[in-house]
Amino acid sequence: MKSRQKLTLLLSLALAACGQAARNETSEAADTLTADMNASRAEAARDVERADAMLGASNATIADPGNRIAEAADNANEAN
Repeated sequence: MKSRQKLTLLLSLALAACGQAARNETSEAADTLTADMNASRAEAARDVERADAMLGASNATIADPGNRIAEAADNANEAN
């Protein structure tokens, strides 16, 4: 085998090895990004659920005095 052919073969093998390493790194990066996105999505969903629960609690707190006033007015009307 001529030296030029040997060099070409060695370079081809080296490029193929680098290509696989690059594919592996890209795959690992994609897996990491997917995991991060899934974690972020799950955290956002929990934040929305917490916000919804807090909104419900605040609505109940706001409505409670109004309900008490209405109940007192009904009792006063019934007493008359």
